[in-house]
Amino acid sequence: MVEYSQANGIRGGKIHFCRRPDGNLNAQIGKRFRNAVLRGGILESTGGIGVDYMALNDRLKLTFEAFDFSSNRNAHLKGYADLQLFKYLYLTGGGDDFISNQGNSSGFVGLSIRFEDDDLKYLLTSTPIPK
Repeated sequence: MVEYSQANGIRGGKIHFCRRPDGNLNAQIGKRFRNAVLRGGILESTGGIGVDYMALNDRLKLTFEAFDFSSNRNAHLKGYADLQLFKYLYLTGGGDDFISNQGNSSGFVGLSIRFEDDDLKYLLTSTPIPK
């Protein structure tokens, strides 16, 4: 997965581009209003919108996304929660395509490690290079 984010992160406006291994493209722009983030753009190579609600001093993010509004199926809806367990470790769980009329609904749970640009910059510049 290749990701690129720009601007002021989730606190201000944000532009996010992501090209996934399955060929789907995400390109979104969003704006935070207090604890709510409104997003729109291309989600999984189709038009879509998203809403995030931030709680517990931004340690908990509740997300709802709607995309793929094609006429031959129900819209693709996804809802999930991200909980920050430690500075870089997150627990994620939710449901995907839960109103599918094609039997594609599924649940998911996982752990992730996330780094900010400044963290990577520090790690890459402080790593010794053998000669």
